[in-house]
Amino acid sequence: MAQIRITEPLAILGLIVVVSFAFTNVYRDYEAAEYASWQQVTFRVMDSMLPFQERFHLVHERFAVGAFDRANGELTLASTIDWRSSVTDPNRYVAHVIGNNAYKVIATSEDGRSLCRLYPSKQPCLDLEDYLHRGL
Repeated sequence: MAQIRITEPLAILGLIVVVSFAFTNVYRDYEAAEYASWQQVTFRVMDSMLPFQERFHLVHERFAVGAFDRANGELTLASTIDWRSSVTDPNRYVAHVIGNNAYKVIATSEDGRSLCRLYPSKQPCLDLEDYLHRGL
């Protein structure tokens, strides 16, 4: 009679569980690092718009509005303030004026991630929906 060995399949199953758990944690760390890297690069690109907006503000007494989206050929910011993001940057940037002394820039990636920052203070935009959910 053949003996049924249960320890070998259990050992293999245990090894598969441990490797799967380790791989999942490594992948989550990779995603977090990739997002943090995208965020930092995007903030630097957004910050690079500031001198162009300041120059426009000095001449016109207001900040410029418009969008820059190289992929879709939307270049109102480029034609208005002569600002362009780097050639390799696939993000869409949109500037909105807030009064006469501030503007916000929203950057949206191809996969739908977005960042918003108020300028010239470089503060994060207030996410009203998130704020309301935290307050409840």
